[in-house]
Amino acid sequence: MQTQRGLGIGAVVFLFCNLAVAMAQVTTGTISGTVQDSTGAVVPGVNITIRNTETGLTRAVASDEAGRYRAPNLPLGAYEVEGSKPGFQTEVRRGITLTVGREAVVNLPLKVGAVAERVEVTGEAPLVDTTSASMEFLVDDKKIRDLPLNGRNYTQLAVLQPGVTPYKLYGDNLSVGHGQGLSIAGARVDQNSFLMDGQDITDYAGRTPGSVTGSNLGVDAIREFSVLSGSYSAEYGLVSGGVMNVVTNSGTNQLHG
Repeated sequence: MQTQRGLGIGAVVFLFCNLAVAMAQVTTGTISGTVQDSTGAVVPGVNITIRNTETGLTRAVASDEAGRYRAPNLPLGAYEVEGSKPGFQTEVRRGITLTVGREAVVNLPLKVGAVAERVEVTGEAPLVDTTSASMEFLVDDKKIRDLPLNGRNYTQLAVLQPGVTPYKLYGDNLSVGHGQGLSIAGARVDQNSFLMDGQDITDYAGRTPGSVTGSNLGVDAIREFSVLSGSYSAEYGLVSGGVMNVVTNSGTNQLHG
C-alpha cells in the first residue's frame, strides 16, 4: 500500500510539473539556433547569453555537441543574443522580438579572433516559422492600439485574420453566451478555445467570452494575441476549431504614465 501511495503522489507531482511547462509555453516564446564557425563546422560549448532589453532579464545556455542551443519559456519582448567562446570573436544579434508562442531561430556564425572583439548585427530573425505546422496569425500591440474599435473589445480584431468569420447570435437565449461569435477555419462557434495568460476563459457555453453587453476585457490591458488553427501543438488541444491566445500587458524598465 505504501508503494502504491508513493507512486500515486509521484504521478500527481509529474502531472502538475508538466502542466506548468505546457502553460508557460502558451504564454511565452523560445529562442533557438545553431552556432557555426566560418567554415560551416558546428561549434560546441559556446556560452550563449540571451537578454531581454525591455526588462533586463538574462538567460544563459550553452551550445551542445551539435552546436545547437535552445532557451524556452522566455517572456515576450525584445531580445539580444550574445555568443562567446575563447578563440572566437564575440557575436551579438539584436532586434529579435518574441511574440506569443513564437520560436525565433537565431543562428550565430563565429569568426576566429579574440573574445574582446565583438561583431554586432541588428536584424530580425526569419519570420517564416520552420518549427511548427500550425497556422498562426498575430495581432500585435500596434494593431490593438491604433485600429478603431466600437466598444474597445479586442475579440473584434480577430475577424481581420484569415479564416475567421463573425457569427451573429440572435435572440436572448442565455445558454449561448454574449460574446462575439467566431467561426475559425470553418469550425462551429462553440469549438474554439480562448486563453488569457495561459488560463482558459472560454464562455460557459463553449463560445467567445463576453459580458451581457457582448464586450470583453478592454484593449488597454492586452499586449497581443494570436489566432491559431490547423495542427497546433498539444498544449492547446481540447477543441477542433481555433485557439485565441491572449497575453496581457506587463511591466518594463521604462516609466509609463
